[in-house]
Amino acid sequence: GINEELNAAWDGPSQIAFQEAYGDWIQQLRKYSDTLNNVHQYLTSVAQNFEDLDAAAAAAASGAAAPV
Repeated sequence: GINEELNAAWDGPSQIAFQEAYGDWIQQLRKYSDTLNNVHQYLTSVAQNFEDLDAAAAAAASGAAAPV
């Protein structure tokens, strides 16, 4: 991948300078990405639960047996 290519192309001082300048920024973006993924998973789960409840309510209102 690109990280391996960059690591192979850079010498030690260039790599160290880049990490000192941008290392925390890159880690923060990774954390934001993880947080957004967790929020997505939570919202997807909540939406699925509401859809399931909606279907159960419609079935109950029509007199059908609710799925277990």
